[in-house]
Amino acid sequence: MKRSLSLLKAGAAALAVLALSFFSSKVSAEDVDFTFDIVEVEPWQSVSIPLDHYDATKITPESEVLVEFTYYQVEDEDGEEVDPDECPINLIVQSWSNADSPKTSSTGGLWEKVVPYEWDATHAKFSYADMVEAFGTSDFTNLDAFNISATGHAMITPTSCRLTNVKKGIYIAMTDAERAEHYKNMVIVILCAALALIIVMIITFLIILKKKTSMVYDPTSGKYIDPSKMKKKTEPEEAEK
Repeated sequence: MKRSLSLLKAGAAALAVLALSFFSSKVSAEDVDFTFDIVEVEPWQSVSIPLDHYDATKITPESEVLVEFTYYQVEDEDGEEVDPDECPINLIVQSWSNADSPKTSSTGGLWEKVVPYEWDATHAKFSYADMVEAFGTSDFTNLDAFNISATGHAMITPTSCRLTNVKKGIYIAMTDAERAEHYKNMVIVILCAALALIIVMIITFLIILKKKTSMVYDPTSGKYIDPSKMKKKTEPEEAEK
């Protein structure tokens, strides 16, 4: 019985810890550093960097997007010579969430090109001012993605993308949808654990009750004992008689 009660206490304690960890979960925050797998981009194609795990409103006027890449020029379809000084890469600011911008389309989308203010064969820098001009507003609430895009005469391979000088807490560990799913799963786990604990308590109670009902009171010892033991105890007394 003592062992059963100990198991019940341990189960209750584990359930309490589980509930506490659920209700005390927090979103972590850190500085942003966008990275992605190396992907070769065909001319006029792009690599998307979704910002669903980032709070774009924490981008500051001192922020810049820095892209590292490799590239090579491709021949012009019309056979014309390609200008080797032509910038091979662009940044696209994108929104599909009805950004509060005059450039947002009637369907709620926005796709605007940002030209680097400085670039060489391996790096490109995009300024905050140019991003604001392309986006149509400094309110980046509904900035949903950056896209690294190749120009018409280059094949690029982005190797890294970094956003500098942002406010603390720009990183969002879980989106609202992910957090809702996490909470739902945790509630299910807690309810299942509580149900399992209740079942164990009921079974333990029934076992204890069964033991109590199968025993008889011994007035000599003042305790409940097994009837078979009580019978063995009286047999020598009857033999003496």
